[in-house]
Amino acid sequence: TYYIRLVDELTDDNYVVTLASSAGSGNTVLYSITQRRVTISFTGGTNVIYGNNVDENALRDLIAFSRTNGSGDAFLGKDSAVQADVLAALNFNLGGYTVTSNAGSTFNITISGMDSVGSASNYTFAYSDAEAELTVDKRPITFAIASKLNLTYGTDAVWEASESLSAELTSGTFANGHNAGNVYTLGVYDEDGTLITGGWNSLAVGDYFIVGTAINNNYAVTFTGDADYKDGTDNAGTFE
Repeated sequence: TYYIRLVDELTDDNYVVTLASSAGSGNTVLYSITQRRVTISFTGGTNVIYGNNVDENALRDLIAFSRTNGSGDAFLGKDSAVQADVLAALNFNLGGYTVTSNAGSTFNITISGMDSVGSASNYTFAYSDAEAELTVDKRPITFAIASKLNLTYGTDAVWEASESLSAELTSGTFANGHNAGNVYTLGVYDEDGTLITGGWNSLAVGDYFIVGTAINNNYAVTFTGDADYKDGTDNAGTFE
């Protein structure tokens, strides 16, 4: 609160000046500066990969500030540090999201207030469009399928090879304690797409493929290998 006071420094005796005001008294007027009103809102939604924590710094990148009661920038130019302080003080409610939430799930993130910001005493804040959608994406992961070569018809080596199918993790990581057995299976298929389930010692001579099948919808699984099985890419291992 400030006061405007008429200072008696008149140099012309022909005038008698009186200051009239609805506030203050005598030759003094009350002058008040109100806080600058700022609206905080989200500019859009965001995504998180299954098994990961939500990056709150990424959420802050989605925040916009606008001046509520006037035109111009929300914060005065000299107060750029205040804007950074307010951003850092914002708290977010993740709407129930946890690292075990399934891929494809959506959650409503809201701004749940802010911690005290001493540098922002000249501002007051309100929220509008303070809700954003969080979508859980599948976790990308890649495996290289090992081939089984130089197998001879009618020998135990064919059966033994079928019992030791394997793939190496080459990109990505597991989450929530998962391992390969929670994410994919491997099987041997013939050229017609038939899964071979037995009769290994009498398996006819021919071209066979070791094929991976994703079994967990929380992962976006890619398989690589030295053979092309029905999709034009080297996505399988060779069994021969």
